[in-house]
Amino acid sequence: MTGVERPRFSFGEMLILIDVEGVGTMSAPLPTPAEASAFTGVVLSGTAPCVELHGGCRFRTGLAHLYEPPHTDLVVSPGHVMLSITRFPDEDIWKNMFEWMSGYLADTLTPTPESPARDGYRAFAGQGGTAMLGFTPPTGASTHATS
Repeated sequence: MTGVERPRFSFGEMLILIDVEGVGTMSAPLPTPAEASAFTGVVLSGTAPCVELHGGCRFRTGLAHLYEPPHTDLVVSPGHVMLSITRFPDEDIWKNMFEWMSGYLADTLTPTPESPARDGYRAFAGQGGTAMLGFTPPTGASTHATS
């Protein structure tokens, strides 16, 4: 009997998990600059093949919207993707989003050993890449994710 296969990592699925609006199907686990432009509404910059997107994500709103969204900054280029989430209006929102993201990364990638010299981050590897989750918790918030 073989072990259960891990679910595949998808940046789009992770964005849907944290309630980002307009995320569609992506051609790969990470979005292309053009795909990120479609769900952020931000215009691409640069000249092919060195095209980049740099802008914020929009969170869903309306009756189902349960919290004031944090500030985001998404950078997508052919070589990397970086999502920064800052300015949480509430400590509980930070804690929940941290647990959702770290839990999703742990479920789809392999956590790497944490280095005591680099507190404030978690590293995950798999599927040909590495994901770094850097964090600074609000005062009093716990960083022990449950998954």
